[in-house]
Amino acid sequence: MNGMGDGLSGSEVAPVEQPETRATLLGAEMLNWSDLEPADARPAVGGPVALELLDAVLGEASTVLVAGPHALEVVERIAGRAASTDVLVRSFSDGETIAERLEGKQARVFAGGLDRFGPEHGRSSYDVVVALDGVERLVGPDTAGLTWAVAVQRLRERVAPGGRLLLGTANSFGLDRLLDVPRPPRADEWGRDVGEQAPATLDAVTDVLAGTGLATAATYSVFPDVTEPVLGFGGPASGYDAALVARATARRHAAGPKLADPYRTAYDAVAAGLGSALAPGHWFVLGDGTPLPERLGMTDARTGELVEERLVAALRADDHQALRQTVIGYVDWLQAQDHATAAAATTDNVLTDGTSYSLLDTGTEAPGGTHGQLAVRHLARFVNRAMAAGTRLPWTAGGTPRALTERLAAIARLEIDDSVWETADTAVTPQGHAEQLATIERLSAELAEARKQVDWFEGQLDKLRKSRSYRVGRTIVNPLRTTYSKLRTRLR
Repeated sequence: MNGMGDGLSGSEVAPVEQPETRATLLGAEMLNWSDLEPADARPAVGGPVALELLDAVLGEASTVLVAGPHALEVVERIAGRAASTDVLVRSFSDGETIAERLEGKQARVFAGGLDRFGPEHGRSSYDVVVALDGVERLVGPDTAGLTWAVAVQRLRERVAPGGRLLLGTANSFGLDRLLDVPRPPRADEWGRDVGEQAPATLDAVTDVLAGTGLATAATYSVFPDVTEPVLGFGGPASGYDAALVARATARRHAAGPKLADPYRTAYDAVAAGLGSALAPGHWFVLGDGTPLPERLGMTDARTGELVEERLVAALRADDHQALRQTVIGYVDWLQAQDHATAAAATTDNVLTDGTSYSLLDTGTEAPGGTHGQLAVRHLARFVNRAMAAGTRLPWTAGGTPRALTERLAAIARLEIDDSVWETADTAVTPQGHAEQLATIERLSAELAEARKQVDWFEGQLDKLRKSRSYRVGRTIVNPLRTTYSKLRTRLR
């Protein structure tokens, strides 16, 4: 006996028991990492707009490769539509999670780097390759070096003749990066060669994709971010809906400080035709030219201009006539609507062409109150938004939100009392750093104006005290005051 008690000789080594895995390990897989549930990283791409695009692209008999982190709902939708599905992720734990969710379906999961995913893995070609998250998260720290262009070419090589490649890219100069306050790098933003990232501009990306040999069937600018966009626009930037983009951007950036006001920045950028250049990301559909929807996340194009934008334009130009006409027309229309419509008809949610009005979003909450009270609340909300965004106001410094609201309400023959004002949103809280500086400057100007008024009154009072009439008055009044005081003391 050798004393080992297992029947093995001293020169023999017990085999290491390999753990049972649902996913096929390729190498370069990240073990202690998850892109589906990241602790300090960008989430996987998903959302209803991604599902809408996939429904338009996928055929019932498609063979699909899902490359990179996509939300589980996206992967499950693809596996439910396609005849067979292969999934490639870099995270070992994500691979196991996806394999468990797709169990019983015609699906295979591979965990590892894109550089290890050779022709011997999966199929040699696919009808559709889905990489809406991009290619940057298809590699890990163990990947020696894989440029963005080479990674895209590797995906393109797996596209069958007549097939399609769905590719996403993040914009280095997107609205989300221009609005967010600088932060420390996330855990997934380790140092990389510049060539491993997507080109910085849309034109540069388009030039690289032209070299793949696949025609660009559609290009979408997605908002308000690249992980879960709610809007996607194709075609020329002049056709982008500034109001929808601004509302979506403001909602997504509602928490925490920003460098600039999200709503105003997004609206002005898109209205100026910069929507495609400043979109947070882009989705490309390469390959077969079957027609695709021009817009994602919306049913049809809307016409008209927001009431808020008409009011802002009038304030910026000191156009009191336009301001009066806009306020009267808006309030008169609001008071003729049912309560639910009037409650939802905030100035940033009503479109007008000058004669007719319509709601931009009908799914907003409906608070109580009379039509007059609702109109005051909406006007107060506009004043607060204008002051928070640093919008130029054509009135002298020193105006409070209530005073400015009363000016607008008076135009529409509305009165504001304390009970109505208590229900209005009266807090002016600039979110953007630039607007905070503008607010500080405005308050400083108001304080300086108040000090001037105090100094003027003190000067007038000092002149009065030095005047002859004041001294004569004191000479006459002081003895009478003394006599009155003595009489009152004796009477007590």
